[in-house]
Amino acid sequence: MHAMRMMNWEERAEKRESNDGMTWKTSSGKYLGSVPVLAALHDMTPDLRPLVVKECINMIAGEIGIIPVQETNAIIKLFVGTPEVANHRIDLNISTKALTIIYADPKNKERLNRLIARHNIELVSFAAQGSEETNTSDMFGYVAKKRNETDRRCHIFRFKDVQRVMHTIDDAIRLATLEIAMPPPILPTSGRVEVSGPGGGERLL
Repeated sequence: MHAMRMMNWEERAEKRESNDGMTWKTSSGKYLGSVPVLAALHDMTPDLRPLVVKECINMIAGEIGIIPVQETNAIIKLFVGTPEVANHRIDLNISTKALTIIYADPKNKERLNRLIARHNIELVSFAAQGSEETNTSDMFGYVAKKRNETDRRCHIFRFKDVQRVMHTIDDAIRLATLEIAMPPPILPTSGRVEVSGPGGGERLL
């Protein structure tokens, strides 16, 4: 089943070998913004993690005006900071080394192809898709931190082919961790995927 799914993405995404490992270039989408996550994911229950990501999606979507602004859940509010809106057209380059966000709005020539952010694979910990109930099913977010762990954020994206993007990230993570013995992750058809990394730490998606 996994081999068939990999073949599927090889047919549907541009893939190449580079110094960044195996790389897929996804179709263009929107980088909507980010929300600080104030606690490590291992301090949250498994049920709480996707709720935090989905709440971050709702917060950013509300700030931009995609959906009505909603009151943040009182419990989840303890785990998130103030949303920072970006709303940029981007390309998300996915490799076995990193997730790289590139500015891709041709209307702004000065910023075109500029790097917005690069998140090393081993520092990406969890992702979840939005929901049809809140009209955010074409959005997803992933939590990534810097190496010094002083800045942990949930980064929010909007893609027409959001499932394809999530599957491609899942494939990149699987390839990056082939040498690590681990149980199979939850398939992204559920809207979220987790992979355990070395030492039992949280990994993607």
